[in-house]
Amino acid sequence: LHTGPQPIKQHHQTGTPQHPSNLAHKSWVWSHFEILANSNKLECLAPDRKKGGKSCGALVARDMIGSTKLMSEHLKTVHHIFTPSKEKSNQPLLPNLIKCQCVKQCLIVTAKLLRQAIGYLVAEVDLPFSKVEWPSFVHLLELLIPQTTNMEYGWKSIKSIIDQMFIAHTQHIEKTLSCITHLSFAAKTWTSPNMKAFMAMTAHSISPEWNIVDLLVAMPAVK
Repeated sequence: LHTGPQPIKQHHQTGTPQHPSNLAHKSWVWSHFEILANSNKLECLAPDRKKGGKSCGALVARDMIGSTKLMSEHLKTVHHIFTPSKEKSNQPLLPNLIKCQCVKQCLIVTAKLLRQAIGYLVAEVDLPFSKVEWPSFVHLLELLIPQTTNMEYGWKSIKSIIDQMFIAHTQHIEKTLSCITHLSFAAKTWTSPNMKAFMAMTAHSISPEWNIVDLLVAMPAVK
């Protein structure tokens, strides 16, 4: 028998070893950044309000181990863009659509988008429709967004937008509840600081994906 040391066989791997730079960019932050050629930097492509909606252009150091922390921190602190998974799934439908449109259109304001934003503001804060025609409100909009000078957004058009929001919200509730077998309803009442009474009917359940569902179904008038 041969009891001497045996030669060790070396296994040579074929192909090129994977490097973080060769891996697929699966993180959501990569949709806002571009790798600069022959550089260890990343250029931010997110729209910048100070530049009129043009690309930010800020340079961020590229992490060679594949971490995207610096990229996400830049988006969060500078552009207020957060991780999509942190968006609340039970938020009203139209506000999310408006936010998506703002990002996709690079902050290009249109009359339709402006009316939707004002309509949501009026509905959320419970303002009278006539507020949108106040000179101070109009002047504020023109200071923030000069393009609104030639846009029309009277109280009648805002009322129409809110009616559409109500229909969309109702359809969203019906679609959500149609997929749920068991529901529990609750009636909640409270009084505002100005002694105005409110009542709300809410629905609660767990979706087939095991997500908690909380929906505002109705707010009956209380006298």
